[in-house]
Amino acid sequence: TLVARANSTYETTNILNRDLAKIYNWALTWKVAFNASKSKDIIFSKSLLPSHPTILGLQFIERVHLHKHLGLYINSSLTWDKQIEIIVKKVNFKLSIMWQVKELSRQCLDVLFKLHVRSSIDYAITVFGPSLNDSQIKTLDNLNYRAARLVTGAQKYTSSEKLLNELGWENTTKRIEYLCLTQFYKIIHRQTTPLVHECLPPRLNSNYPTNRTFQHYPFMSSFFVNSFFPFTIKKWDQLHTDLRNEPDFTLFKIKLKEKLKPMKFRHFHVGFKYPNTLHTQLRLGRSFLNCHLFPIGQSITKYCQCGNLESVQHFLLDCNQYDQARGQLFQKLEGLLENKPNTYTKQSLCQILLCGEKPHLPEKYVHNKHIFYAVQTFLCKTKRLFYNEQNKPNRQNNVAPPE
Repeated sequence: TLVARANSTYETTNILNRDLAKIYNWALTWKVAFNASKSKDIIFSKSLLPSHPTILGLQFIERVHLHKHLGLYINSSLTWDKQIEIIVKKVNFKLSIMWQVKELSRQCLDVLFKLHVRSSIDYAITVFGPSLNDSQIKTLDNLNYRAARLVTGAQKYTSSEKLLNELGWENTTKRIEYLCLTQFYKIIHRQTTPLVHECLPPRLNSNYPTNRTFQHYPFMSSFFVNSFFPFTIKKWDQLHTDLRNEPDFTLFKIKLKEKLKPMKFRHFHVGFKYPNTLHTQLRLGRSFLNCHLFPIGQSITKYCQCGNLESVQHFLLDCNQYDQARGQLFQKLEGLLENKPNTYTKQSLCQILLCGEKPHLPEKYVHNKHIFYAVQTFLCKTKRLFYNEQNKPNRQNNVAPPE
């Protein structure tokens, strides 16, 4: 790959033709055949410039405006619409395959997403990610949202932010920032090729206190500011000094994840697929309860058959239609919770049933796993959240409250 930069295409063409002549002569000496028809010539500019032919041996090299280089689609204006289009096609195909095995456990689907779907999105994203516009970022966010719904079994209109927090996934913007910063760490610690390290600007030696670590590039147009080095250097300077000075790359990544990624709870994967899905829908605030169906026009009322507002708390703790199943649930909770169920407020007990007790503590995993098994057994016994094919969705419960 040859690159030439100058003030005019006449100068760049002369430079390239000089280098191509050297390559051709070397090939003749060593009996190597280069195929000029497989080579492409591209001018990177946002304006239309006069072109001059480049020649390899006795053949002209074709000039193009779009080229696939190592799996990355580069066009002459360095916009990334084609690259995003290809990513969408790849991800849609892989999501269609995941849809065929959607009955697998949530943990298994989570792993499949990271291995096959997110890898397609992440490929070379440090190159083009910082330059993406809001529309392109939204397109990638939509792919993540669809994948998250497939993994969790969440319903339509579920909050995207809640869904990503549920799985411990970061959004596209944070993902780009994380990957750029980890790559930048490698560059400044000389864990990449020397050619990449040469792209760094000089270190800043200031007599005044400042968070900046590198000097500004000499040409900082609005188009250039969104490229990898200016974008990442700005993010790097915003990191805490202790994190920037971390000598171990593995520890650096762990600490950076804690800063940029939402916390992931292992016990959220507990249970068989369908009970886990029902539990997740309650936690995300978009289930077949009337209080969740009414705002989106899927129920004529937000009240329960017993006449009270059918909230998550009412369903789990108060509704007299499920007293028998609830009694069995509380019998199991007696030996699981740190205190007796009647010592908690209804709000805190409801939160424990949905998210676990002290879910942020890793040592509570087994404890919360058994709580989740008990709650999911309760959800299956009530059958309130089951999807009814004859009355979509559960119309027998969508009745007006008694006067």
